[in-house]
Amino acid sequence: SEISGNYAGAVDNYKKAIQLALNAAKLYSSLASALQQTDDFQGARDAYQKAIGLDKKASSEKWYFIGVLDEHFNRGPLA
Repeated sequence: SEISGNYAGAVDNYKKAIQLALNAAKLYSSLASALQQTDDFQGARDAYQKAIGLDKKASSEKWYFIGVLDEHFNRGPLA
């Protein structure tokens, strides 16, 4: 559908939502995913890091995505 492919619009909406709910780890995770889809890999990594900082219990999958992004930047040893 048209909505499912509008990642740039999703990024904008997640950023607006985060301004209203600064401590919402799920919003940062969703923002990270949308940023990754728009090839903003550093922004995605930063958003995953923020999500981990806000919700340590649900962080294992986010660490996986950070590892994938580190490999993308040829920072394999960090992954």
